[in-house]
Amino acid sequence: MTQRFEDERTASTTPAATAVDEPGDAEDVVLSVRDLEVVFPTALGDVQALNGVTFDVPRGKVLGIVGESGCGKSVTARAILRIVEKPGRITGGSITLHKPTGRAEITKLGSDSEPMRALRGKEIAMIFQEPMSSLNPVHTIGAQIEEAVLIHQTQDRKEAADRAVDMLRQVGMPDPAATAASYPHQLSGGMRQRAMIAMALSCHPTLLIADEPTTALDVTTEAQILELLRRVRDQAGMSIMFITHSMGVVAQLCDEVIVMYLGRIVERGSVDGLFHDPRHPYTRALLRSIPRIGGDRTAPLEVIEGSVPDPYTRVPGCAFHPRCPQALAGRCDTTVPTRTTVTPGHSVHCHLYETDRTEPTEAAK
Repeated sequence: MTQRFEDERTASTTPAATAVDEPGDAEDVVLSVRDLEVVFPTALGDVQALNGVTFDVPRGKVLGIVGESGCGKSVTARAILRIVEKPGRITGGSITLHKPTGRAEITKLGSDSEPMRALRGKEIAMIFQEPMSSLNPVHTIGAQIEEAVLIHQTQDRKEAADRAVDMLRQVGMPDPAATAASYPHQLSGGMRQRAMIAMALSCHPTLLIADEPTTALDVTTEAQILELLRRVRDQAGMSIMFITHSMGVVAQLCDEVIVMYLGRIVERGSVDGLFHDPRHPYTRALLRSIPRIGGDRTAPLEVIEGSVPDPYTRVPGCAFHPRCPQALAGRCDTTVPTRTTVTPGHSVHCHLYETDRTEPTEAAK
């Protein structure tokens, strides 16, 4: 499977017209996001969904993005594909895809432009959170997979149909031919999610974005989907951006993790580094809220005090300071923290670490 996957990807990689198509200079990075801002204008005021988000997706690795609902995870994914729902729009920053043939400045492409449509599915594919609402109910599963293949790889309908069945086989469908002829409502939740993954992988993209693909699945099916994504990463060398609420899923699948809160990144590091040495108070609170095997079953689960502010509220300073037990009066409530590298590969946006860039301040301890 590995060799066939690579052969097909090499054969199908043809230079696509883009606004910027220069030789790539980041061998270890497949996607660069810099100072990304997304705003949703409403009758009650502007909602700042993303506020200066900056990160890189490493090539051939799994980057996890975790945080509470409303922190901007899904909006980040949609901004990368230029499918932010109107009236939302990107108001600042840049998104750069590092392709084998050069760089594509995604933020300089029109959302409905031919160059952008050429990137969707072929270079960047997405698995949406709820497959039942993402799959077309009036077309068969096979027809929906074939459409992507016909757009990006071949005009031969027989070849596209064969590819659709083969992709369903690769994602573990028990009867791929019968599944290809089925409609979404005839499949179980796990089978629909596998169909979505087959569609996303049909053109062998450079980057796969998975937006909470296991949220509505039982634990057995979730484990199978995670194993499938892990196998895809290992065999095809594909980069994956995995969006989730679950720190447990992050620990199983991801190589690096970003923690987001209210449209900003608050901490980033390797999975081992972040789980064993979390620095931001929000990250620590998320980890403390995970139930532990062997713990006191009668004790209440730890919760994060307070709640996420409503979208119309502009929180001055650090967005987490109203809920933070270590907030510094006169600083956290007035000044936005800058990025501080606490150890190599581990950074945090928190005033507690700005005095000494290698050791936490006394307040952090």
